[in-house]
Order: sequence, then C-alpha cells, then structure tokens
Amino acid sequence: MHTVNILTHLVESNLALAYLLIFLITIVEGEIIAIAAGILVLLGAINFWIALVLIFLGGMVKTFAGYFIGRFLHTKFQDHRFFQYVEKRVLGIMPHFREKPFWSIFISKFIMVNHLVILFAGYHNIDFKKYLKAEVSSTLFWAPGMILLGYFFSY
Repeated sequence: MHTVNILTHLVESNLALAYLLIFLITIVEGEIIAIAAGILVLLGAINFWIALVLIFLGGMVKTFAGYFIGRFLHTKFQDHRFFQYVEKRVLGIMPHFREKPFWSIFISKFIMVNHLVILFAGYHNIDFKKYLKAEVSSTLFWAPGMILLGYFFSY
C-alpha cells in the first residue's frame, strides 16, 4: 500500500506532466498507457474524462501520422521486398482487407497488428474518409474500454 501512495502522490504533484505523458505515449503504445490510466483513475490521481480525451487525441495523432507515413512509404519504396513481406503478413491476418477495408481497420484496433494495418492502409491508399471513419469509430470504443479495463481489474 505504501508504494501505491507514493505513486499516487507522485502523479498528483506532477499532474501536467502525467497528462502530457499519457498523450505522448498513447501515440506509440496505447493499450498499456490506457490501462495504466485506468489504474490511476481508480487511485484518484487523475481525472477520467481528461485521460479519456487525451487517449482519444493520442490515438487520432497515431491514426493520421500512420496513414500519411504509409502513403509516403508507398511513393518512396513501392516495390521493395520488405513491404511485399509486410503486405503478405497483413493480408494473412486480415484476408478481406481489400474487399472490406472498413471492418479490417475497425477490428485491427483491438488486436496487436494495429500499427501495421494503419501503415498498410496508407500504403495502399485506402479512401481516407472510409479509413478515418473506421479509425474514429473504433477509437470511440477502444479508448473508454481500455481505461475501464484498467479501472475494474485494478480494483
């Protein structure tokens, strides 16, 4: 219990830094930081709604950055063997990606290949409106779900 009190006090005394780290780390690794945010919400160290908004915004930054990095990689390295390998791996996990990109992108948010699918969507120049609609709708479920997962399982 002593360690929990130290953690809570550390986060509360550096609240702006904690929120900044939640936002920045969500861009790179959202699941772990969202679950950790849920734990901190349960401890009373951070506000649920602020954490939810920051995790959603971090997820959206990852969404935009990944898509446009994928488009850039397509223009520079269109026929590179590495990207043909990645394409084969993504299509092995998401075999209907080309026929149903919305559902493939939506479902990828909840499994560990989300980074690859985001880059792959940009690499294959999927319709941006459809891509954005899938990412926003999946993040609307994913962000509160992960925070609540951390909240309830840390209880």
